[in-house]
Amino acid sequence: MTAEAVHDYDVIMLSDLQLPGGTSSSLAEEIAAQARGGYRTAMIHVPRLPRRLLPMNPKLQHCVHAGLCDLVTDLAPLRCRLLVVRHPGVFAAPPDRLPRLRADVKVMVVNQAPSDDAGSAPYYDLAEVERNLITSLGGGFSWVPIGPLVRESLVRARPDLPLLPDDWVNTLDVDDWAVERPPLADRRPVIGRHSRPHFRKWPNEAADILAAYPDTPNMLVKVLGGAEAPQQVLGYLPRSWTVYPFNAMSVKRFLAQIDFFVYFHHPGLVEAFGRAPLEALASGAITVLPPHFEELFGEAAVYGMPQDVQGIVLEYARDARAHAEQVERGQAFVRRHFGATVATERVAALIGEPTGARRVSVRSSGDGRTPVLFASSNGAGVGHLTRLMAMARRTSSAVRPVFFTLSQAVSVVRSQGFLCEYLSPSAYLGCSAAEWHAVLHERLNEMLRIYRPAVVVFDGTRPFQGLQWARNDHQEVPFVWSRRAMWKEGFGEWSIAQSGSFDMVLEPGELAASYDRGLTTQVAHPVHRVGPITLLDRDELLDAREAKERLGLRQDQLAALVTLGAGNINDIDVLAEDVVRHIQTSDEVQVCVTDPVIAERRAGGGHGVHRLSVYPLSRYLRAFDFAVSAAGYNSFHELVGFGVPTLFIPNRQTSMDDQAARARFVRDQGAALSCDDAQSGCVEDAVARLLDPAERAALQRACDRLHRGNGAEEATRAIERLALPWRRDEPLATVDAGVGSPS
Repeated sequence: MTAEAVHDYDVIMLSDLQLPGGTSSSLAEEIAAQARGGYRTAMIHVPRLPRRLLPMNPKLQHCVHAGLCDLVTDLAPLRCRLLVVRHPGVFAAPPDRLPRLRADVKVMVVNQAPSDDAGSAPYYDLAEVERNLITSLGGGFSWVPIGPLVRESLVRARPDLPLLPDDWVNTLDVDDWAVERPPLADRRPVIGRHSRPHFRKWPNEAADILAAYPDTPNMLVKVLGGAEAPQQVLGYLPRSWTVYPFNAMSVKRFLAQIDFFVYFHHPGLVEAFGRAPLEALASGAITVLPPHFEELFGEAAVYGMPQDVQGIVLEYARDARAHAEQVERGQAFVRRHFGATVATERVAALIGEPTGARRVSVRSSGDGRTPVLFASSNGAGVGHLTRLMAMARRTSSAVRPVFFTLSQAVSVVRSQGFLCEYLSPSAYLGCSAAEWHAVLHERLNEMLRIYRPAVVVFDGTRPFQGLQWARNDHQEVPFVWSRRAMWKEGFGEWSIAQSGSFDMVLEPGELAASYDRGLTTQVAHPVHRVGPITLLDRDELLDAREAKERLGLRQDQLAALVTLGAGNINDIDVLAEDVVRHIQTSDEVQVCVTDPVIAERRAGGGHGVHRLSVYPLSRYLRAFDFAVSAAGYNSFHELVGFGVPTLFIPNRQTSMDDQAARARFVRDQGAALSCDDAQSGCVEDAVARLLDPAERAALQRACDRLHRGNGAEEATRAIERLALPWRRDEPLATVDAGVGSPS
């Protein structure tokens, strides 16, 4: 960040940037509006819950990476004309760390009442929040609610609280939300709602739920956000309901599927504003709400009790003219009272015009670099992501890598300094395969619209249907399939048939290519093969002394590494304990067992072992005199490529990866030992050989003979030929991808 950006802004927005709901959505809309208006904005993250470990909200990530605002993460002094703190809960306790901050005007935006009417514990202590604000940021704050119900609750709690006269309402751009819907004639109307999956977001009586969201043959009901709360009240879910999990699709896509947005909640909830109804109104859905919302939304919505809903829906479904007029009233009201200009007008009322900053396009890249989208599937380990990061970290300064992954190792990508967005696999979302592919399609289309990548690089053994659909929607964008070989014999026929739909098939090399009997060796389409890809080069590894020191290992003892995989698809507990027991027969060896970042639980290993959870593990490999490892692509090529004497125990439960063939190859080359995981006698003998210094030296020499360098650089150049116009005439290098590569 430049010195100018660190010290001086028009607006600084301070909030919990992890929140998944309306607070972050509203913050993102305001930042975009301020950027359009020329205001320079920065964000500071203050977690509402100090131990909350969630990714930054994707909408706010986009604001940063699209150049709409800066994200301040250091403690350098800051100055701004307007400081906006969103959500009193972030100051329910004193923040751990904040930069020294001077502001001309300070505003606390209150998006939640101190308590609701249900008699539960208060959401926050108003007096405590005031004290923490003064301690952390000084006095002089004006308070402003986001709607009339919050204003009433604040006045009741503290009549002397310094409130701004106008509410800080949520804003949005109607043109960005409006959707075309087919006419209602000759089809059943669709009632919908979306909200967080909290019981207070739903009525607490079965009669009210079924009245507002009826189970009748002449209407359909769609719910985004899960339906556990009504299911507990009803004891079942109505057959006419279609329920999607929270965040299963974008709100815009969901609203395009419904005709009427109906929102009734728990009688004890004080609904602070109602961003969900606002979005529905902007989209053109007729919105039916309880009467208490009328003060906020006026003529934009239709009001009644749950028992009135079916009559309202049928009335507008039968009268096309009345329907069109109500839609127009709703959208016009939103433009007038909640449009994007409202956000800039209230900032201007507080601090005046912007300080001459350049107006920013919402879709701009911010730094002038060409985006490349690296997308990975969710494997048994982190191999797919690691290969992509190996390429991304070698891109030229003209490229901006962006990641999209199905892997739970998303935090690893972010720790390496890359922007990364995440989608859960279907098993975690609890939806059908068809629904999940539709969600994947939508998310990829959203990524392509937001980041506008010059190339999409997918690493995985199965090009999902959702990926193929996105490819068809964006045929102007080259798609690359990074497809490792060594598939199990006879597996993957459907996947291999998709090869022709990609602009390039990039194959990371295999040292064991001559033992490959999978379908990738039989295809007729062009494949660009590179050398074996590893995240790091040999010269990036720590030397043995420093690596041991950082891992807390003794310098005067041998060190053994046991890394048998994540254990998510095979039970490695007994095997790990067996291996460790054999190694510990020697008192001279300290044993390290890995806890992979995506492991769903810690594998066994017995007593007296060091647990390792570091990334990248390969940086520390010189700390180890020998290793016992599974034979996945990354661990295999790192251990052999970096000369670590290894016993490979292949994981035979993988769906596609032929780890057994890799292990046989390297055994036959004299560069490693291998054992079947069920042969404990073999493990005992192999460990005894690894304890022999002469045996280890021989294995290391054989590894050095096999080493072929790192193919990541050549893979990156091949991708940049597609992404950067001035590279397109550069020739592709011919690379020896393995030992005895199949013809």
